[in-house]
Amino acid sequence: MKFAFIEAEKATVTVAVDARQSEGLLQTFDDVVAAHMEGTVQRVRPKLMTVSTMLVGLVPLLWASGSGADVMKRIAAPMVGGLLTSAFLTLEIIPVLSVHLTWEALLWARAESSLTSTAADLTRAVADRRPRADEGSQPWLTRQTVRAATSSLPARSSSPSMSSSVPNSSSL
Repeated sequence: MKFAFIEAEKATVTVAVDARQSEGLLQTFDDVVAAHMEGTVQRVRPKLMTVSTMLVGLVPLLWASGSGADVMKRIAAPMVGGLLTSAFLTLEIIPVLSVHLTWEALLWARAESSLTSTAADLTRAVADRRPRADEGSQPWLTRQTVRAATSSLPARSSSPSMSSSVPNSSSL
Protein backbone atom coordinates (compact mmCIF):
# COMPACT_ATOMS: atom_id res chain seq x y z
CA MET A 1 0.00 0.00 0.00
CA LYS A 2 2.89 2.36 0.73
CA PHE A 3 4.32 1.90 -2.76
CA ALA A 4 0.91 2.51 -4.32
CA PHE A 5 0.74 5.83 -2.50
CA ILE A 6 4.18 6.86 -3.75
CA GLU A 7 3.20 5.84 -7.28
CA ALA A 8 0.03 7.96 -7.05
CA GLU A 9 2.12 10.94 -5.98
CA LYS A 10 4.69 10.31 -8.70
CA ALA A 11 2.07 9.76 -11.40
CA THR A 12 0.44 13.13 -10.85
CA VAL A 13 3.74 14.96 -11.02
CA THR A 14 4.98 12.84 -13.92
CA VAL A 15 1.92 13.67 -16.02
CA ALA A 16 2.60 17.40 -15.64
CA VAL A 17 6.33 17.00 -16.36
CA ASP A 18 5.74 14.75 -19.38
CA ALA A 19 3.17 17.18 -20.81
CA ARG A 20 5.63 20.07 -20.62
CA GLN A 21 8.48 17.95 -21.95
CA SER A 22 6.46 16.81 -24.97
CA GLU A 23 5.74 20.47 -25.73
CA GLY A 24 9.46 21.25 -25.42
CA LEU A 25 8.98 23.57 -22.44
CA LEU A 26 11.60 21.98 -20.15
CA GLN A 27 14.69 24.00 -21.00
CA THR A 28 15.83 25.50 -17.70
CA PHE A 29 15.78 24.54 -14.04
CA ASP A 30 12.92 27.01 -13.47
CA ASP A 31 10.85 25.19 -16.12
CA VAL A 32 11.36 21.90 -14.28
CA VAL A 33 10.36 23.52 -10.97
CA ALA A 34 7.22 25.01 -12.56
CA ALA A 35 6.23 21.65 -14.04
CA HIS A 36 6.66 19.92 -10.69
CA MET A 37 4.73 22.67 -8.90
CA GLU A 38 1.85 22.16 -11.30
CA GLY A 39 1.73 18.44 -10.49
CA THR A 40 2.30 18.89 -6.77
CA VAL A 41 -0.44 21.49 -6.39
CA GLN A 42 -2.90 18.92 -7.74
CA ARG A 43 -1.95 16.60 -4.83
CA VAL A 44 -2.25 19.14 -1.98
CA ARG A 45 -6.02 19.01 -1.51
CA PRO A 46 -6.42 15.20 -1.59
CA LYS A 47 -3.45 14.70 0.74
CA LEU A 48 -4.59 17.31 3.27
CA MET A 49 -8.15 15.97 3.23
CA THR A 50 -6.93 12.43 3.89
CA VAL A 51 -4.63 13.50 6.71
CA SER A 52 -7.20 15.79 8.34
CA THR A 53 -9.90 13.10 8.22
CA MET A 54 -7.64 10.58 9.91
CA LEU A 55 -6.49 13.15 12.48
CA VAL A 56 -10.12 13.94 13.34
CA GLY A 57 -10.56 10.26 14.16
CA LEU A 58 -7.31 9.87 16.11
CA VAL A 59 -7.22 13.05 18.22
CA PRO A 60 -10.15 11.98 20.45
CA LEU A 61 -8.21 8.79 21.20
CA LEU A 62 -5.31 10.92 22.45
CA TRP A 63 -7.63 12.84 24.79
CA ALA A 64 -9.54 9.81 26.05
CA SER A 65 -9.50 9.09 29.78
CA GLY A 66 -11.81 6.08 30.16
CA SER A 67 -11.01 2.42 30.46
CA GLY A 68 -8.51 1.21 27.88
CA ALA A 69 -7.46 4.78 27.03
CA ASP A 70 -3.84 4.13 27.96
CA VAL A 71 -3.63 1.36 25.35
CA MET A 72 -5.40 3.46 22.69
CA LYS A 73 -3.07 6.42 23.32
CA ARG A 74 -0.09 4.18 22.63
CA ILE A 75 -1.65 3.20 19.32
CA ALA A 76 -2.90 6.65 18.29
CA ALA A 77 0.25 8.66 19.07
CA PRO A 78 2.52 6.94 16.50
CA MET A 79 -0.26 7.04 13.93
CA VAL A 80 -0.62 10.81 14.35
CA GLY A 81 3.14 11.23 14.06
CA GLY A 82 3.19 9.06 10.94
CA LEU A 83 0.38 11.03 9.36
CA LEU A 84 2.09 14.35 9.95
CA THR A 85 5.43 13.00 8.75
CA SER A 86 3.81 11.51 5.66
CA ALA A 87 2.12 14.80 4.83
CA PHE A 88 5.37 16.71 5.24
CA LEU A 89 7.35 14.24 3.11
CA THR A 90 4.70 14.14 0.40
CA LEU A 91 4.20 17.88 0.12
CA GLU A 92 7.73 19.13 0.77
CA ILE A 93 10.56 16.60 0.46
CA ILE A 94 9.46 14.28 -2.36
CA PRO A 95 8.75 17.15 -4.80
CA VAL A 96 12.19 18.67 -4.12
CA LEU A 97 13.93 15.34 -4.73
CA SER A 98 11.83 14.78 -7.83
CA VAL A 99 12.77 18.19 -9.24
CA HIS A 100 16.47 17.51 -8.81
CA LEU A 101 16.26 13.99 -10.24
CA THR A 102 14.28 15.22 -13.25
CA TRP A 103 16.76 18.05 -13.86
CA GLU A 104 19.68 15.63 -13.63
CA ALA A 105 18.01 13.23 -16.08
CA LEU A 106 17.39 16.13 -18.47
CA LEU A 107 21.05 17.19 -18.24
CA TRP A 108 22.22 13.61 -18.88
CA ALA A 109 19.94 13.36 -21.91
CA ARG A 110 21.35 16.62 -23.28
CA ALA A 111 24.93 15.44 -22.70
CA GLU A 112 24.21 12.14 -24.43
CA SER A 113 22.66 13.83 -27.46
CA SER A 114 25.58 16.26 -27.62
CA LEU A 115 28.05 13.38 -27.48
CA THR A 116 26.15 11.52 -30.19
CA SER A 117 26.08 14.57 -32.46
CA THR A 118 29.82 15.18 -31.87
CA ALA A 119 30.58 11.57 -32.79
CA ALA A 120 28.44 11.90 -35.91
CA ASP A 121 30.27 15.13 -36.86
CA LEU A 122 33.63 13.41 -36.39
CA THR A 123 32.57 10.43 -38.50
CA ARG A 124 31.28 12.74 -41.21
CA ALA A 125 34.49 14.83 -41.15
CA VAL A 126 36.72 11.76 -41.43
CA ALA A 127 34.56 10.32 -44.21
CA ASP A 128 34.85 13.59 -46.16
CA ARG A 129 38.64 13.24 -46.12
CA ARG A 130 38.63 9.57 -47.15
CA PRO A 131 40.49 9.14 -50.47
CA ARG A 132 38.65 7.90 -53.50
CA ALA A 133 39.60 4.66 -55.22
CA ASP A 134 41.35 6.52 -58.05
CA GLU A 135 43.70 8.34 -55.62
CA GLY A 136 45.73 5.26 -54.83
CA SER A 137 45.73 2.62 -52.14
CA GLN A 138 47.42 4.52 -49.32
CA PRO A 139 45.86 4.10 -45.90
CA TRP A 140 43.29 6.85 -45.43
CA LEU A 141 43.06 6.75 -41.62
CA THR A 142 46.32 8.30 -40.50
CA ARG A 143 47.11 10.76 -37.73
CA GLN A 144 47.13 13.58 -40.25
CA THR A 145 43.65 12.79 -41.55
CA VAL A 146 42.24 12.46 -38.02
CA ARG A 147 43.87 15.76 -36.97
CA ALA A 148 42.55 17.45 -40.08
CA ALA A 149 39.06 16.05 -39.42
CA THR A 150 39.04 17.07 -35.77
CA SER A 151 40.38 20.53 -36.48
CA SER A 152 37.11 21.38 -38.24
CA LEU A 153 35.07 20.43 -35.16
CA PRO A 154 34.13 23.02 -32.53
CA ALA A 155 36.72 23.53 -29.81
CA ARG A 156 36.24 21.64 -26.57
CA SER A 157 37.21 22.73 -23.10
CA SER A 158 40.84 22.06 -22.30
CA SER A 159 41.54 18.95 -20.27
CA PRO A 160 44.80 17.27 -19.34
CA SER A 161 46.20 15.15 -22.10
CA MET A 162 46.42 11.44 -21.48
CA SER A 163 49.11 10.96 -24.12
CA SER A 164 51.84 12.41 -21.89
CA SER A 165 51.34 9.66 -19.30
CA VAL A 166 51.49 6.83 -21.85
CA PRO A 167 55.05 5.67 -22.57
CA ASN A 168 56.24 5.90 -26.10
CA SER A 169 56.99 2.63 -27.84
CA SER A 170 60.51 3.86 -28.66
CA SER A 171 61.30 4.44 -24.98
CA LEU A 172 60.47 0.85 -24.02
